[in-house]
Amino acid sequence: TPPWVLAEVPTFHEPARTIGARAPTEATFPIYGEPRFMARVTDLVRELGARYDGNPDLSEVRIATGLTTEDNPSVDGLKSAMPGFSDLLWVDYCRRMVALYQANFRSTRLEFDIGRIPWMMALGPDASAAAARAFLESLVQAHVMIAFNGLASDNAGMLRRDDGNTGPGQALRFLVGARREGDRVGLESGPLSQMQDLLAIADAVRLVSPDRLIFFADVP
Repeated sequence: TPPWVLAEVPTFHEPARTIGARAPTEATFPIYGEPRFMARVTDLVRELGARYDGNPDLSEVRIATGLTTEDNPSVDGLKSAMPGFSDLLWVDYCRRMVALYQANFRSTRLEFDIGRIPWMMALGPDASAAAARAFLESLVQAHVMIAFNGLASDNAGMLRRDDGNTGPGQALRFLVGARREGDRVGLESGPLSQMQDLLAIADAVRLVSPDRLIFFADVP
């Protein structure tokens, strides 16, 4: 978030790790969903839609919510330093962001990268799990491409165990289900050099059968 926006909206502080950094540093974040912040985001998405909706060079536009444009409100695991944060607040914010992008990108396919939402489904409580599942089902109904940046060596095992006790397990199961419904899904991972078992990675990719597969490059 640009400093000039942070200067005019409510903020909070939390450790953050930029791509390639060896250690986290203290960073300033906007309070997600706060009206002044949402007004700025709305202006930005409207301008992006007016300029890029329907551009043939774009395969998808990601609905940006948290860190690195993913469903990720915090670098501190499932905790968050944001005042008043809750799972239900996060789901509501994500719904509002989806609606904003849908209103401004009517021709270009939209994508949503899941991360925090599947952990709500895995850990509950019931109200949070139900809200998270309903949100993901609304993405499928709207034919929003669903992606997961968590491809790892144990993914195939999670799918074979029908592992619903972890966020990655829930995410992978949902991707497989969306793929069976005929919707596009994506998988992303860190550099191949960091992978522990390339055959296991290949097995997970085969089971999910993603339409898009991304491996990030090594960072010097």
